[in-house]
Amino acid sequence: MSDTFLIMIPRRLALPALVVTTAVVASGAALLPTGAVPPVWGLADVQAVASPARDVDSYLYSVDVARRTMAYSYDLQDDDEGGWYPVAGARSFTPDLGLSPLTLGSDVAPPFADSYGTAVTDRWAVAVQVPEQTDGPDSEPLRVRISGGGTTRTVALEGDMGYWGVDVAVWDDTALVAGQLVNLVTGDVVPVQVTGEDVLEPIPGEAPWCRDGIGAALADGVLAVYEWCTGAVVTYSISAGGVQADDLDVAAGDVVAADEEIDDPLALSRGLLVWSDGEVGVAYTRLGSETVHRVELPDEVVRVVAQGARFVVVTRPWEEGPVSDLDAWVFEEATAADGPVAHVDLLDGEEWSPEPTPTPTPTPTPTLGAVPAPEAEVQAMSVAEPTSDVDVQTLPVDLYGRTLVWLATDGTITAGTLPVLPAGAATVSTSGTPKAGQRLTVTGAGYQPGEEVAVWLQSSPVLLATGVAGADGRVALDVTIPAATAAGAHTVTVVGVESGWRAASPVTVAAAGNPGLRVDTGR
Repeated sequence: MSDTFLIMIPRRLALPALVVTTAVVASGAALLPTGAVPPVWGLADVQAVASPARDVDSYLYSVDVARRTMAYSYDLQDDDEGGWYPVAGARSFTPDLGLSPLTLGSDVAPPFADSYGTAVTDRWAVAVQVPEQTDGPDSEPLRVRISGGGTTRTVALEGDMGYWGVDVAVWDDTALVAGQLVNLVTGDVVPVQVTGEDVLEPIPGEAPWCRDGIGAALADGVLAVYEWCTGAVVTYSISAGGVQADDLDVAAGDVVAADEEIDDPLALSRGLLVWSDGEVGVAYTRLGSETVHRVELPDEVVRVVAQGARFVVVTRPWEEGPVSDLDAWVFEEATAADGPVAHVDLLDGEEWSPEPTPTPTPTPTPTLGAVPAPEAEVQAMSVAEPTSDVDVQTLPVDLYGRTLVWLATDGTITAGTLPVLPAGAATVSTSGTPKAGQRLTVTGAGYQPGEEVAVWLQSSPVLLATGVAGADGRVALDVTIPAATAAGAHTVTVVGVESGWRAASPVTVAAAGNPGLRVDTGR
């Protein structure tokens, strides 16, 4: 490898406070009442999505942000039974579409009534179901529940949750769960694990893994996994329509040599590959490139999330002992050497004390959309167990478009809008002089490959359509001019939902015309 770049991020940046406006979301007892949203740096339009029962939210397992849906799952304590039970929630949202801000919609039916990790797409909802008996002769297999095509079914997996097991990734008709690939159409399971003889530090008493799949990444038809036998991240092509057993027999051809052993999760999005770089920070590259860039961070990297040209890094202090502080840093690929563009405190030591509370304070039973309220009384609880129970690798942080969603220090699930990507050079053109009610072809170029784009008609903004830019950053859409549009000069604006890049083109809407009076002469 060549051309390695390093940048050190200070522990706390001395920056002006960001003034944000709290938006009070509409309905549902699980949503925040009026009150302040914790300030964050680098994000605008910060809003509370939902609020699980206070002081049990350290057991919140996942947030998954799809194109128009946010799904989340967490544990609540059943005081009568002395245990915990999982609860899932979801709500609709519309990301910042350029001429309209981030909008939180109503509660919707969650993918499942109980789950520990979720992934939602336009076609599938996938969730992890943890067995009640996880060890001993009566142990049960890990199960994945799949909803799609109007049906729900369960698929059993071998193994256990693993270090990052509740992370679920879905692409097309394939899911990556606990280091195993699942064909969502057929239910077939394709293990990622491969044993080898040259692993440097095999686990005593177990077969040495050359490729174990835990911490692998699945996106855009590519599986990326670190292989200990070769010391490299290797990618494999996954069949459209669901993974096949022979997909992992031949590598896709992208091999990224690593300077250190990678045992932390990878992140992959449209060719951008990011991973934890040992004790240094994170490394990132473009598949097919021979250049690896590095960002040095003062704390331990415990999670990475990538989307297009952005990546999010979750860190915690290196000191041994209870988890006292977790931070999320947002970087943009083009400007990562200059530092992060946004930062949020995920957990705060004062808020998240491991000291038990002798007498729990009763709180109202939460209502989460279509999820029925449990009969047992739900009580708030401080984290009395060691905070190592908090699975920081799956700490809820996710990203769609410019919308970042995270678990905030006050226990709420919170969303905000990231800044526009730098160096946009989008263009757009239209053809013809349509009449109101007629169709118009809009062609755009220079957008982020694979990003959603929104087409608007101005002066009074009207959303005409959304589409997806191709691998070349181009998009072509046929839109309909609203029938009520006045004749005359207008503007068509196309905005990249992920990049924020926009381009405008004038368009003239012709008068509908008068068909005139037809006279029947009798001839």
